[in-house]
Formats: sequence, C-alpha cells, structure tokens
Amino acid sequence: MAKKNRLPPFVYITKEMLKSDAYKELTNASRTAFLLLKAQCCKPDQREVIFPYSHAEEYMQKRTFAGTIKQLTEIGFIQKKQLGGLYRRTNIYSFTDGWRAYKKPVRDMAYCRRGMQKHTVEKGKKGQTGMQKHTVEN
Repeated sequence: MAKKNRLPPFVYITKEMLKSDAYKELTNASRTAFLLLKAQCCKPDQREVIFPYSHAEEYMQKRTFAGTIKQLTEIGFIQKKQLGGLYRRTNIYSFTDGWRAYKKPVRDMAYCRRGMQKHTVEKGKKGQTGMQKHTVEN
C-alpha cells in the first residue's frame, strides 16, 4: 500500500544554484538539458547519469543538445565521463561543482554598444551608405 502524502517525482535544484551567475549565463536549451540530466538521478546524492542523445530528441535536436552539453561542460555543471557516439557506447555524465567558481565574463565596450551603431548626421548631408537623409550605419 502506497503512502497518501507522497510527493510526485521532481528535480532538485538548490536556490544557490538558481541565483548563481553560472546558471544565469546558461541558455534556455542548456537549462532544459541540465534538468533532463538531473531527472535521470534516482537518489539525491547520485553524481553520474547515463544519458544517450536519443533521449533528448523528444525535447530538442541533436545539434542543439550537443551545444548545450558543451556549454554545461565549459561553465562547470557537468563533466563527460565516457564518450559515446562513434565508440558505440552510451554517454556518461557526472555532475560537478565547478559552477560555484564561475565568474561572469566582463564584456568590452564594443559588446555593450552593439545595436547602437546609428548616429545622426547634419541635416542635408547624405550618409555614406545612402540609407536615409539623417541617419548613417557604421
């Protein structure tokens, strides 16, 4: 007989992780992939999971999943223990705490000013690109 007050299955993520710069830097696809990997854990202290690309096809394309794994590895959420694919084995990933040491990258001024490349030209002079009379694109 099952307990009546039992919680449904869920994925456990700490508030510390949710508020970290590393988690905020992840794309939405990477967050989804991380939750898919965490959902494979049967025990709260389980550090390794087996997860083939075919399991992710229901949620995203293979190329997208490969990019998310790369981002999760670079930021420090996971580490590949065993390579699959060409080796005809299943991928094994382990969860790491490298994300705790992640610092948000400092962006240079060129990155911050992207999208603000238009500037006003004196009235009556045409821009080099010939777009409009009063604006020019650099």
